Amino acid sequence: METLIREVKEVIRLEGLDQKDRRRHVIHARMYLMNLLRRHEIKLIEIGAMFNLDHSTVVHALNKYEELEYLNDKILIRDTKNLRDIFEVKYSTPKFSIVYDVNNATTQHDFRVIQSRMEQGVYSDVNYK
Repeated sequence: METLIREVKEVIRLEGLDQKDRRRHVIHARMYLMNLLRRHEIKLIEIGAMFNLDHSTVVHALNKYEELEYLNDKILIRDTKNLRDIFEVKYSTPKFSIVYDVNNATTQHDFRVIQSRMEQGVYSDVNYK
């Protein structure tokens, strides 16, 4: 996950996605990256910090992205094609690390999620016997 975060931060820096810009292709790129990070269970506050946005703005962007994706919006697909080509192959399926999750757990909910993942056997860095 650290690699994903590092690569997304680099794209944000290079493309200026943390600056105020309301052009459609910039908004679509932001929404795509926010969705990618959220699918890998990055916290809303962390995502917002990467883009210099409030967590409620991130929630709105995620909902709008989900709506546009459901409608199979051709403009969204076109605007995010380059990002999809970069990230989908490497990060299409979230890989969970128990070390990362435990180090970043701050609430009881976080620990319940860890417990659930342990029961499901999804951690790639734990040997289940």
